[in-house]
Amino acid sequence: MTCRVAYICGKQGVSVLPALAAICEKKDLMILTSAAAYGEIDVQVYNVCTIISPEHLRQSLENFRPDLVLVMTYLSKLDPSLSELTRFGMVNVHPSLLPKYRGGSPVFYALKNGETQVGVTYHFISEGFDQGAIIRQESIRVSATDCASSVWMKIIKKIIVTLPSVVACRHEWSSLAVEQNELEATTVGFPSLEERSFSSLLTIAENLSLIRACGKSSGARLILEGYEFFVTNAMAPYIQPCGSDSPKNWRIVDNILWFKALDGWLCISDAYINTSRVTSWSFLSDGEKLS
Repeated sequence: MTCRVAYICGKQGVSVLPALAAICEKKDLMILTSAAAYGEIDVQVYNVCTIISPEHLRQSLENFRPDLVLVMTYLSKLDPSLSELTRFGMVNVHPSLLPKYRGGSPVFYALKNGETQVGVTYHFISEGFDQGAIIRQESIRVSATDCASSVWMKIIKKIIVTLPSVVACRHEWSSLAVEQNELEATTVGFPSLEERSFSSLLTIAENLSLIRACGKSSGARLILEGYEFFVTNAMAPYIQPCGSDSPKNWRIVDNILWFKALDGWLCISDAYINTSRVTSWSFLSDGEKLS
């Protein structure tokens, strides 16, 4: 039996399109997306439409008449009544083990908090963000070497593997759905600059978790002597840097930047200013201008 699927997604949700294309014929799959994500999609392969307004979205769904609506990484609030235009409902694919980490940046906060497990939750869309009844969950182990980028890759792979079976059991969604436990719920937003910033008031472990949470593409923000750096790698050595009794919270030893955390020193091995990698830290100590 064919299944007509409307897929509402943001940029990161584009990665799942091949899995959907394997489930549906092109005529039975409609992609509704933000203007920012539209350019990421091959419009010759997929039936793509940019969402202009909530009214436009509703009209598009009324015209397409989907059996179900899937949503992933679409950050605008959707009207739950849109599910009335479907046979089986409107389901969001959320990158956390709900009810923990509801909201916009679950991977960042999970890594920042040192979680060893994240996951994927398929749940009905309700009035509250990420609060609908859960149809299925899949857990994902976080290793000590994972960062935001690698965790997202694990999440995408898990969705690609599980999505076909989730869609296949659509007739059972209502009976499978379990309400979320509000006593266990946590909600996160989007991290501020302060939340993404290195701090001498954080422990070594907390600063290292922050680097992992920011990922290799962005890095944890560090401001020294008026310069803004983005740190993508650091380590906690067993030794103390020379001159570690200095009142400053940083030192340069043999062209390596050491940063003082609450419980010890960190050796910063990779950092960037804008998109340029810092290969010499001498300008911090000798007053040279950074080229």
